[in-house]
Amino acid sequence: MAKKITGYVKLQVPAGSANPSPPIGPALGQRGLNIMEFCKAFNAKTQDQEKGMPIPVTITVFSDKSFTFEMKTPPASFFLKKAAKLTSGSKSPGLTSAGSVTKAQVRQIAEAKMKDLNANDVEDSEYLIGLPEGTAQPGADETWFGVWVRVENDSDEALPAANTWEIHDTQDNVYRPIPLDTTINPFAFEKGVAVPAMTVLPLSSSAAGQGPIQGSLLLFKIKNDSLQNRPLELKFSNGGSSTVGTYDLDV
Repeated sequence: MAKKITGYVKLQVPAGSANPSPPIGPALGQRGLNIMEFCKAFNAKTQDQEKGMPIPVTITVFSDKSFTFEMKTPPASFFLKKAAKLTSGSKSPGLTSAGSVTKAQVRQIAEAKMKDLNANDVEDSEYLIGLPEGTAQPGADETWFGVWVRVENDSDEALPAANTWEIHDTQDNVYRPIPLDTTINPFAFEKGVAVPAMTVLPLSSSAAGQGPIQGSLLLFKIKNDSLQNRPLELKFSNGGSSTVGTYDLDV
């Protein structure tokens, strides 16, 4: 008979350096788990990895106080900061950059993250970095759908980019973009970001601006049937504004 699962513990643990101090000790101790058993097993599994590299871990807790654990690849932010030789990210994502990475480096990061992202190929997985935790992969009747955006402010003052985006099909289905983490995905579009005067986003110096499309990504998950319910219409606006922009998407 399978053992009953009583819960899960999610931690980020430095490779080869697990010890009973916080956060490991308190998190496992309150579940009645053997802390040293976990530390020894984790350190053994990560002994060949870069020491101190952050490893996301999900610990499955059983009713008899035994456990198993699953490790994932380090966060994309770790790889990006390492590639750019940084200790912290930008204080104003989308407007100022703390450093830069090349397209080749982004591809290397995507290859490292690919088994967690579950993308069809490396090119796709580059764009899925920064998905919210727990985001389900598209089902058999769904697909990822990307819209690439360029925003131009030709006025003499800073203005906000649209913060509401929707895709509508002819059967009244409405889809909203998945909130990608713009601090770790260099291609993601930041809704509502302030666009400086006489500026086009993405900046030409950014990874998105240097890409083959030279746009920032809005990522949707839509039903396959909607690809037949054309034309798909992209609608965008700023909050409660009565002015709504529309654009027919070519699919």
